[in-house]
Amino acid sequence: MAEPLPPGAALPPMLPDGEFAVSKSEDAPMDIHKPKPVHNLREFLSEITVIVIGVLIALGLEQAVEAWHWHEEVAAERAAFRAEELDGRSLFLLRQQLQPCIDRRLAEVKLVLQRHHDGQPLGIIGPLGRPNGSGVSLGSWQMALTGQGLAHMPLQEKLDLSQRFSSYEKFNAIIEDEQRLWTKLAVVDDAELLTAANWSDLSDTFAEAKAINNRLRTNIPPFLAFLPKEAKDAGAPPVDPDGKAQGQSVCRPMLASSPGTPPR
Repeated sequence: MAEPLPPGAALPPMLPDGEFAVSKSEDAPMDIHKPKPVHNLREFLSEITVIVIGVLIALGLEQAVEAWHWHEEVAAERAAFRAEELDGRSLFLLRQQLQPCIDRRLAEVKLVLQRHHDGQPLGIIGPLGRPNGSGVSLGSWQMALTGQGLAHMPLQEKLDLSQRFSSYEKFNAIIEDEQRLWTKLAVVDDAELLTAANWSDLSDTFAEAKAINNRLRTNIPPFLAFLPKEAKDAGAPPVDPDGKAQGQSVCRPMLASSPGTPPR
């Protein structure tokens, strides 16, 4: 006999045969997977082995993903270094190609100073011009110093990179000094306006520019020697025969072949 419903309780739905439906969820036992008891040391070690292997696999996969990430990061940094060093090589070779023109231009400035001292016509027929003032790009190296990619490179590779980019920084500093001096030398383009004090300053500036030029002439071969093999094997940049490229204005005539030419 069914138990009476408590007061106020709703009746269960009625089935077609007139019987009330009775929920079996309350009577059916819940299926719970209880941990399998360990009966001996062998089973215990087996369970521990499975857990350890799972952890090791997870750690191994994590390390593999991280290693691949840094492999890609280091490869990208190497490519950026290579691009900047190829650019630097072009600048070094351009300097070597322009060196005879720069030496000749400084010799012409010296001749102008000598002619002024001797009271002769200066014979200036063209502008002074100036050497190429571009420096080696150091952006990728500066970014690498603030990142973690270098830490995943071999020690010798990091030392080589540090030495090379330190040399490029020195080259850039010398080029900056040279540009400053040639800016001051350019007053010779308006020689007729110079005072005695201006000529004295021009002589001092010429001495500094000559020293900087000698320094660059001496240091360009070591700069080229520092380059990695792939940069050394690249082709040489062509020299513009018309002197229209940056820095090649120093190859154009500045003085007349004879000092008797009327000065500018």
